[in-house]
Amino acid sequence: LLYISLIGSGFKKTYYNTHLERPCSEFVTADQFVVPNNSCDLHRADRYTHILSKTDDQLEADCAAGLYEIPENGLGAPAEAKSTDFQKKTNELMGVTISLTARDRAYTLYEQHIMLFIEGLDEVVKVDGRKYKLASPYILTVDSVSKKLIGLRRNWKQDDKKRKKKVQFVHYCFVPSFNFYGFGFLHLLGNLQLSLTASLRSLVDAGQFANLQGGFKLKGVRILDDGSPIHPGQFKDLECAVQDINKALMVMPFKEPSSVLYQMLEFLDRKGQQFADSTEQVVADSANYGPVGTTMALLEASAKFFSAIHKRLHNSLKQELRNIADINSETLADDTAYNIENQTMAISRKDYGPAVAVTPVSDPNISSSAHRMAKAQALLAVAQQAPPGMYDLREINRHVLINMDYANIDKVLPPPTDAQPQDPLTDIQSASAGKPIKAFPGQDHKSHIAIKQAFMQDPMSGQ
Repeated sequence: LLYISLIGSGFKKTYYNTHLERPCSEFVTADQFVVPNNSCDLHRADRYTHILSKTDDQLEADCAAGLYEIPENGLGAPAEAKSTDFQKKTNELMGVTISLTARDRAYTLYEQHIMLFIEGLDEVVKVDGRKYKLASPYILTVDSVSKKLIGLRRNWKQDDKKRKKKVQFVHYCFVPSFNFYGFGFLHLLGNLQLSLTASLRSLVDAGQFANLQGGFKLKGVRILDDGSPIHPGQFKDLECAVQDINKALMVMPFKEPSSVLYQMLEFLDRKGQQFADSTEQVVADSANYGPVGTTMALLEASAKFFSAIHKRLHNSLKQELRNIADINSETLADDTAYNIENQTMAISRKDYGPAVAVTPVSDPNISSSAHRMAKAQALLAVAQQAPPGMYDLREINRHVLINMDYANIDKVLPPPTDAQPQDPLTDIQSASAGKPIKAFPGQDHKSHIAIKQAFMQDPMSGQ
């Protein structure tokens, strides 16, 4: 999520790992995943390529598992891994130096997910006497150096007669752009950042020049020293024909750091902060004595930008979980046992069928814990002001505790107790303590009514 907010796009690849014998979902950076920039999405993209880096041992293990097949004349020796310009700049900013050894040499493979027509494997349709070749989704793996094909496999379910493309990748997008890849804060705030950096460097340079002054001296003036700088409280001798030293030396008129430039620096910084965290700015600008509804409306309006981001991420997570479920529906062993809260349970492939909806438990309409807690508190306030019996106060209090992320709810909120047949005085004591009371068959109802009415009419106790 940190990467996506900066770069704008990130990808998760979900596949069945033959070595671990389970589904894996790994992160793929945008510079390692090549998609035509005019594509709408991965489902409608005609092709996209995942750039893989495999060491010699990893490639041998994948070949043994049946993923690849090395040609008879081989692929040659693995080459030294080369960093892209993006990776070099990232390592430079983080202060990381990459030192590679001989064992770090790797093969660079291009795993291409592409629509392709293969003679003898794909269907040819004849319409009005004309033949049409119907391409099918395949996964081709090519070595980048030798350009040799080492892998070819179908990219649809085995029993799918329509050969619908399986999309193993999920696009996590921060802010949609005009092309396939999304925008991140580097794109949205990049120009502000460049201006801030230039302004800050100008201020620092002006301060250095003002403190470490230099200038000109007459040609005949000779300073009797070895070139060492002047220390505080130290005087040095000069050989000069001019008696006035101010006429022999001239200090360059460097100005102090500009106050206007500093104000511009603060302005740019404030603008960038307002864009990056609009909610904080709304809270800071609003009056603390305003109505709660007005503050909530301001927060909701300011959170629309980030709410849309959360909805996109929620939808991407749903697709990723659906991909994992599809893999389980094909590869999971029947009656697979697992343990949950010291209970042994079993699950099978049919539990991940197409009729089962897999949905994240997160709520994309709520962008923060404070927003969720504010809604729960508002519900509690409405229930407390409503006539008795209209709302289930116990369930509402339980909802508030859940939104507070309180763990031991059952200890704080004990289960409700049923009413028991009691005498009138005990009934009054139970009702005063908030416990339920109820009329039961066989009781002396006239006595109950008389005693309780007398209690309510008493000005001291009835109140």
